[in-house]
Amino acid sequence: MAFLSQLGRILTSQTEANDIVARFGGDEFVVAFCGLELEMIEPRVRTILKHCSQPLLAEGVSITSSVSIGVASISESNSLPDTLAEADAALYFAKSAGRNQFAIYGDSMGEQLRRRVELETLVKNATENGSFTIDYQPLVAGDDFHLIGYEALLRLKNEDGKSIPPLDFIPLAEDMGLIDKIGSWVIYTATKDISMQPGELKVSVNLSVVQFRSGDLPKVVADALSKSGLPANRLELEITESLLLGDDPVILYQIDALREMGISIAMDDFGTGYSSLGYLWRYGFDRIKIDQSFVSGLQNSPERSLEILESVVMLGKKLGMEVTAEGVETEEQSKILAKLGCDVLQGFKFGKPGPMPTVCGAMAEEHTEPFLKSRES
Repeated sequence: MAFLSQLGRILTSQTEANDIVARFGGDEFVVAFCGLELEMIEPRVRTILKHCSQPLLAEGVSITSSVSIGVASISESNSLPDTLAEADAALYFAKSAGRNQFAIYGDSMGEQLRRRVELETLVKNATENGSFTIDYQPLVAGDDFHLIGYEALLRLKNEDGKSIPPLDFIPLAEDMGLIDKIGSWVIYTATKDISMQPGELKVSVNLSVVQFRSGDLPKVVADALSKSGLPANRLELEITESLLLGDDPVILYQIDALREMGISIAMDDFGTGYSSLGYLWRYGFDRIKIDQSFVSGLQNSPERSLEILESVVMLGKKLGMEVTAEGVETEEQSKILAKLGCDVLQGFKFGKPGPMPTVCGAMAEEHTEPFLKSRES
């Protein structure tokens, strides 16, 4: 709320008395510049972005955030709803470009807006009729490569049966306010599926930052474990560093509550964001996951990548955390990572994501046995 108030003050300071500044719901604002030519908008927008990127000190906590801006020009041929839709398309375009960006609506964005509307409809229908699916990718032990569990990966297909990249539909589901419902379904389904597998296999589930906002996440997880009968120590929840920015007490309380239940908490994509040692020290993660970009770097920059991987593994060991390496595709990579002491390996070398029964068979027949034989020889 402190950041939203600060944003409101910034927008007001960059407008004139006859301009309009309004909160449009949630964390969105709409600004109407009256009598300002389109070419004069850019310097005004850049100033807004500059001010918004500055850290805000609220109750002793430094808050850093980012703002995306979409710009559209109103005209006699465009109604207000049409103009707002164009600004929203430009906003979506700006978000896809990264942090603290803006975009001015153009003809090329009309097609993008059409695709966004189509995807919104698809996500909404999938949420209502349960047409999302989950693929499971094997996780293997770093010492002998035996199967220890799976990572649950949310999937969505269009009407033609073509898969839609998660990076396309998950942010959209967050914007639409549907990620809570979708995320709860993933947790319930993944815990149920893994509970029906033989042995003591674990399952890892990715969480969205948005799932923490309501404060109900521990209850959702507890209900899922109760209904599936899965012990808490066989569930791992993955979060990213962006979740911890701002030290939100609601988020921190939920992480503590989940850990007290016996659930493992992993920091995903370690090394690609801020990689703050303070986060690792303060929250005592059970696992850090090395991003696949460092593993693939073993092919192009082997010496540099090896140094980074060795340092991350050593850091994890010193802090009492297990280490998972993602994106393992070759035997050479797996041998290097095993030698470094990675606890868990994941990647196409050990199995591509797929439905649970299929991936079990593929893991046993195509990956584990031949690879173990190669190590024994």
